[in-house]
Amino acid sequence: MKMTKKFIFAAIAVAAVIGFASCQKEIGEIDWKGGVVGSGDGNTTFTVKQTNEADGTIRGMKQIGILNRAQGTCVLRQFDQTKTSCDGMVGFACCFTKNKDATKANNGTYNFLVVGVRNNKGTTETYASFFYNIAEDKLSTENFGVGKNQKQSYSEALTEPYEVEIEHFPKTLSGITFDKDGTLTVAVKLVEANDGSVTITWLKDVEENHQAATTTGGTVLHTAEAKATKTGRNSTSAKGKICAYANIYSGKSLNAKWDIYDVSWSQETVFSADDDFIEVGDILFE
Repeated sequence: MKMTKKFIFAAIAVAAVIGFASCQKEIGEIDWKGGVVGSGDGNTTFTVKQTNEADGTIRGMKQIGILNRAQGTCVLRQFDQTKTSCDGMVGFACCFTKNKDATKANNGTYNFLVVGVRNNKGTTETYASFFYNIAEDKLSTENFGVGKNQKQSYSEALTEPYEVEIEHFPKTLSGITFDKDGTLTVAVKLVEANDGSVTITWLKDVEENHQAATTTGGTVLHTAEAKATKTGRNSTSAKGKICAYANIYSGKSLNAKWDIYDVSWSQETVFSADDDFIEVGDILFE
């Protein structure tokens, strides 16, 4: 029987900005899963090694940290891949904002960007979408409870859950596949401009910290822009959560790793209900 876990609990929030520290730290040297106050290049690693024995797809996300703007690099690895496998999706959710107008039906719901990557029987596929007005109890459900309610751009007047596609699924990433050991490695770099527009770049050959922390690291596979006019973000859309995200198809096993680079933390701490730690769904992130 499918069991769903849901945890939302208070944690120390961290306000973060992008940084290219000259003295890079190794992966895992900083553990900021519970909220860390510090400075320097904040790196962390999450892993999932899990079989889905449920009847349908299971999903989950776990908060990594809080970014002042969507700027950083996430290296996504999916192991044990073949030309017949299609196990699930690895990615992340970020740019979290919370709707706070008590007079509207969407009060307390979330808006966020999701980027996902998968191997589909030898073809590397991706997507990127903004989701709006998503209730907490829908964060681990199929398409976050949106169904097929897609719009062309953000609308402040809308209070129902909906999706705005930035990159239509499935988008094929040409020029990349898994290596001889069966590992698919795709890096996703986020750079948010002052107006709230977010440039999303998918790259290969980003294996090390110094590559992730430079604009020239890796080989570009594809670039998309989530324009502020399309997403509703603006110059005041600053702080937002970033979460590791995954789904696993029924009967499949996912062996994956998330390496987060290129994020410099400030020493500012913020205590707010909006900064509750998010861990939802059936995916066991370690």
